[in-house]
Amino acid sequence: MSITPDYSTLFYYSPLPKWVYDIKTFEILDANQAALDLYGYSKEAFLTLTIIDLRPKKEIPNVLAAHKHIETREGNIYFGAFTHQKKDGTLLRMEINGHKVDFQGRKCVMVVCQDVTLKEKQFRQNQQAVHIMNASMDVICSINEAGLFTSVSQASIDVWGYHPEELVGKAYLDLVYKEDVEQTKQIAQEIMSGTSFTAFENRYLKKDGTIAYNIWSARWDATTQTMYAIARDATDKRKADELLAQSEQRFKALVQEGSDLIGILDEKGIYTYVSPTSTAILGFQPEEFIGRSPFEFIHPKDSKRVLQNLEEIATSNRVSVMPFRFKDKEGNWRWLETVLTNMLNHPTISGIVANSRDITARKKEEQHSKLLQSVITQTNDAVLITEAEPQDEPGPRIIYVNDAFTRMTGY
Repeated sequence: MSITPDYSTLFYYSPLPKWVYDIKTFEILDANQAALDLYGYSKEAFLTLTIIDLRPKKEIPNVLAAHKHIETREGNIYFGAFTHQKKDGTLLRMEINGHKVDFQGRKCVMVVCQDVTLKEKQFRQNQQAVHIMNASMDVICSINEAGLFTSVSQASIDVWGYHPEELVGKAYLDLVYKEDVEQTKQIAQEIMSGTSFTAFENRYLKKDGTIAYNIWSARWDATTQTMYAIARDATDKRKADELLAQSEQRFKALVQEGSDLIGILDEKGIYTYVSPTSTAILGFQPEEFIGRSPFEFIHPKDSKRVLQNLEEIATSNRVSVMPFRFKDKEGNWRWLETVLTNMLNHPTISGIVANSRDITARKKEEQHSKLLQSVITQTNDAVLITEAEPQDEPGPRIIYVNDAFTRMTGY
């Protein structure tokens, strides 16, 4: 006696939703328990539906298009992914495969449905993450435990000169500039031990042989055994650092090693900074001025006038102070000319900058000249001054005579 196998249990007890429907009317003729559970219908209610009833209205044209020329199709029929609607209105994304069958004397299709709602959502999220990653100007990458790139963003083209596909599977250490390899290895070991880094700098050799300067942020994920890292192009930062270093060198040359004396006074007129040139000019160490008033050193006869200038700076950005006398370490009076600049609102200065120059020698020269002029003009002796060396024959040219000379000679 032959026994015909009964495969109906494979249909009714499949974990995937299945049903049979008429090709022409789209009426659902049978369904398994997985379909009833997913869509929320009783079997009686489900068998009153058509496959059109399981779709939102906007999806109906897609259903009709999928069945065009279905009579000529054989074997497995992949219909594609469609939006379905459960009894409670919840929307699902279902991937449909089917096969033509004869059922209850009618031409039908038996379909197997797979819920891809979560899968499509994850795909969209992954695609969005890829787009975000590739839109970044920084290189976003992942590196496995063996030190090989497993993913690299499009920014690698601009930053390192390599396309992502050229780097995937390549050891990241192959790109590291040889002088930075040991330090990079050490940092990598610390990252893999659980330490996160946000500003590690190293150099890569670009595809064209030039150097790329990188600032890295990286962390290790113990679950995936992967290092996730972001490399930012540090070229601009390096240029800025070089400019800052040059600026600091100029500052040192001008302020610490120059001929001017620079001091900063707070809003109460107290020294908060004095340049190291104070030692050469006045004999004081800079720290000897800190916390003291400049009027402790200014000549009493000049202090009133200097105070007036200091008060003017409250309403002016810049004030030139007439020369005044300032006591040095040995108690001698040095003549200073000063320019005050109001930088109280500057965040790094927060004070009044006094730029002073020692003009003692010039003052002495002026006093000597005035004394000499007074002697020449007041004496009763004739004084005649000529050029130091004769320019033309027959002798030096007279450049000055005093009144006494004129009275005596009539010239």
